[in-house]
Amino acid sequence: MNNDIVTLNDGTTYICDTRKRKEQAFVDIRSRIFKIPVSKYEQGLKELLCNYHLDMYAPVVETALDWSNILELKESGLCTFGNHTHSHISVLDTSESDLIK
Repeated sequence: MNNDIVTLNDGTTYICDTRKRKEQAFVDIRSRIFKIPVSKYEQGLKELLCNYHLDMYAPVVETALDWSNILELKESGLCTFGNHTHSHISVLDTSESDLIK
């Protein structure tokens, strides 16, 4: 959202000077990210976005629940917890053996 131009590692460039163009760039880049094999996900993401300094874990540290928060929610009875992937891969496009890893 902070960039008016985004360039990926292969030279693909997105002009993002309007909200509509930013949204389209997001959709296009997200589709490329979903194609990264799960076994190479973190490295593939870093390579794709190598022109930018990204701390992929900073937003998690800033916003994620800690175990005491999770326990409090569980004990409240207001919610339940289900399975979730670490890397947000597309489980529909991932082999069973890669999902088990």
